[in-house]
Amino acid sequence: MAVSEEDRYSQDDVERSVDNMHQKEDDENDGLLPSTGRHASVKRPMQAWFPGKLSVLLIVLNTLFLFANTIAWTIAGRNAGPHDSKLSSCLTDSNVLPPTPAREAVQYELRRFTGVGAHESEFIGPASDEMDRKWHHLIDNGKWFAIDREMFVRINGNPDTGLRIPDDPEGRFFGMLQVNHQLHCVDILRRSTWFNIKRYRDMDQFSNMTDKDVIIHTNHCLEIIRQSLQCHGDTAMLTYNWVHGHDWPQSAWRSLHSCQSWEALNEWRAENDISHLVTRLERPAWVLDPNAEAPGHRGVAEAVDPIVCRDLECEH
Repeated sequence: MAVSEEDRYSQDDVERSVDNMHQKEDDENDGLLPSTGRHASVKRPMQAWFPGKLSVLLIVLNTLFLFANTIAWTIAGRNAGPHDSKLSSCLTDSNVLPPTPAREAVQYELRRFTGVGAHESEFIGPASDEMDRKWHHLIDNGKWFAIDREMFVRINGNPDTGLRIPDDPEGRFFGMLQVNHQLHCVDILRRSTWFNIKRYRDMDQFSNMTDKDVIIHTNHCLEIIRQSLQCHGDTAMLTYNWVHGHDWPQSAWRSLHSCQSWEALNEWRAENDISHLVTRLERPAWVLDPNAEAPGHRGVAEAVDPIVCRDLECEH
């Protein structure tokens, strides 16, 4: 196709305009870049390099930023305490444990629950010496553990009146696991199901308690268990099945639950128990002084026998 003089003139104008534009850009860069005599050949590759390389650079920077944030959130989750409410919604159970020296023993596992039939659990059955022995072994509430001052303050809030370990160079305090107290409360309710106060009084286990005291103790255990159940908030599903001979769906009790490994916790208790090392407690003088303003009153501590917690009451 033939090109007219008018078209050729227009194309020549465009080419000259482009050349002038590049020359102007090169002239402007003379004050910034060393003169090489090849400004156009330097400038044009730079223009082609910049958008592509910048995109790659931004991708790399964003990837590094995301990686750094992931690490930061992981570390924050591991170090989160029970009061880190802003993080608690995205942490696992082991990250929001209360202050406890037994944290290292926590192992969660899926466990299938059994039903409530008398033949499905060794801990269900009429009151007897054998049944009492099984529960006594399960509760095993005679183990005590050492708690440092910082942890005791977080748990208890009042170290001035805390039960200290005598002669402990670190000034630590006594503690025991709540789960064993809660099991004790279940045992009290088990005994109350049969409610044979005379049987246990004859065994010297209600010797210092009136019938009213026993009922008060039972009510206390009911409340402890209620709070514990609401605290743990088991989200496992209870399902139902139609069963031949029943006109209404029956509960399927053999469901899966997220549980802490009881074996691992018991191993920790056995390894960290200090009760066998305790030969005495030191009761501050103000405790039994009717004129004392506890705990401000100071005096010579009185040595007393260690506390012995049996199934139903603690004595010294």
